[in-house]
Amino acid sequence: MKLPVNPTISYCVILHYSEIGLKSGNRKSFEMQLVENIKIVLSDLFPAQVKRMFGRFILYLPKEFDWVLISRRLSKVVGLANFALAEMLEQDEASITESACRQMGELQFQSFRVATRRVQKSFPVGSGELNARIGALIQAQSGARVDLNHAETTCFIEIFDDVAVVYCRREPGLRGLPVGSGEKAVSLLSSGI
Repeated sequence: MKLPVNPTISYCVILHYSEIGLKSGNRKSFEMQLVENIKIVLSDLFPAQVKRMFGRFILYLPKEFDWVLISRRLSKVVGLANFALAEMLEQDEASITESACRQMGELQFQSFRVATRRVQKSFPVGSGELNARIGALIQAQSGARVDLNHAETTCFIEIFDDVAVVYCRREPGLRGLPVGSGEKAVSLLSSGI
């Protein structure tokens, strides 16, 4: 499905990894290898700028991009648990609310939840309060029920540095450890005598 991309909105890709987070001693080298692999698969499309942010990566997108092609490439990168096209906004409650309601309005669902991660503690509204405010508007708009444990659809809001990102569609990744992060090994096989 081709997603409509609005040229007046700034977009990024939120990239989550899984197994790498468990490798405390080698985590940094695995993260660097994953970033390098992402840059390689996108190198003929645009020069990828990837930034590590609080246990995830942010891939900044140019003004014009082909999301179908980018998502197809990212879905083949070993090491990604999932990724999502996100709208980058100012840290303004009205902008965040508008984006969340608009994105959720494009989806069909019977149950939903809003999940806010507020790393930037100077943002004046707490995570729970923002979830409740935006959730009430989405519920009024969609008629769907709120389900905090087994929601069919989740609206993700992340607030960090000087931006907020909003996304509702996560694409699955291949998981695992990044290609190129393993050492060489030798195996001796014998048929037995």
